[in-house]
Amino acid sequence: MRESWRANSILFLFLLFFAGQVYSSAIQSISIVLMILIAFVDFGKTDGLFYFKYSKFHAKQFLSVWKHPSYWIFILFFTYLLIPYSSCQDWEYLSQRWVIKLPFLLLPAAFLTYDKPLGNKLSSLFLIFLVILTGQHMFTYFQQVNSHTDYTFTLKIGQSIATPGSHIKYSVITALVTMTNLYFLLFKYQTKSRSIITSLLIVFNIIFLHYLSVRTGLLVLYLSFLSLFISYIVSRKRKTLGISLAIGIILTPIFFYSISEGFRTKVNYMIYDLEQYSEGKGEDYSDSGRLTSITVGLEIFKEHPIIGVGGCNMRPIVAKKFNDLYPKYTKSLLPHNQFLFTAVNAGVIGLICLLIGFIFPFYQSRFKTPYTIAIFVSFIILFIFDQFLEGTVGVGIYLFYSLITLKFLAIE
Repeated sequence: MRESWRANSILFLFLLFFAGQVYSSAIQSISIVLMILIAFVDFGKTDGLFYFKYSKFHAKQFLSVWKHPSYWIFILFFTYLLIPYSSCQDWEYLSQRWVIKLPFLLLPAAFLTYDKPLGNKLSSLFLIFLVILTGQHMFTYFQQVNSHTDYTFTLKIGQSIATPGSHIKYSVITALVTMTNLYFLLFKYQTKSRSIITSLLIVFNIIFLHYLSVRTGLLVLYLSFLSLFISYIVSRKRKTLGISLAIGIILTPIFFYSISEGFRTKVNYMIYDLEQYSEGKGEDYSDSGRLTSITVGLEIFKEHPIIGVGGCNMRPIVAKKFNDLYPKYTKSLLPHNQFLFTAVNAGVIGLICLLIGFIFPFYQSRFKTPYTIAIFVSFIILFIFDQFLEGTVGVGIYLFYSLITLKFLAIE
């Protein structure tokens, strides 16, 4: 009975965390604090009386994190921010990095105190996530229609449809939740009625992601789905169905390009943007700006390869380099790639910390489950195409999915 109170409270905090990811980073931060605090308490009801007390047992589990390398290794994501530099021009930005990445220090240890039976309820929890997202998608769609804004024109000029928070993070959240539900559908037992409901919701979310037409989310969707289908072919020996599904996901973008004017417009705009970049005329286009940020980042990394320039110097140094190399660009962008961003920030030392912190937990799990492989592939995509760990929501997404994988989904 005790554990059911605590377990249900943790599941509620997961739900609160998800709501924060979609609607408010403040709610996400509050849920993370509560997820850490619950690691030290025990509560429930005995003989009709409610009790709430400090738990030595759970506190001991929390402090045992040093015996579990897959969990304490997350500290490396914070460690490279402590490299000292001879001068600091932007303390505000560095202090923001510290605050954003504080969860790396404590949340992994908190997950150690969570009980394994929680994993049995994850499929229901993620189905709730998918239902919430489906409702939000419908609201977003009708809001777009009622705004009388030309959907195709919005995409044609490189803008995005209005979503809660960042449209990129929103598409990534949708892709990851959809992929997780697909994993439970393919590899875990579900009743026939629930399988039908889940399948319909997955199809709807796939359609909406193409309506939204955000490339990062779509790439995560395509490659994580393909990973699950390949695992399904290998592990379930159902080659015909698995190969059919894999071919289906490969053909999906071609299908939507042929039937969806909005998706086709987005793809054509991307091609036009890249053409402008190749001709040296990309200063007014989003993709050109991101590609240029990578070129600028590489130049800075070559000049400061060992310890980088430091978080307290990144913005002014990147701005100066942009002005020197690309004076036509009115806006300087920090490197739009997590690996390069870290290399510019903390040099080879920081990059090694990032790679070890990222790869080691998955390596320790030996990639035993299809979900472990799919989530690993998803994060590689996110790190390549975005500075994903430099925002509150990105850190939350990374930690949440990494930790539920390690704790609950890394073993069949």
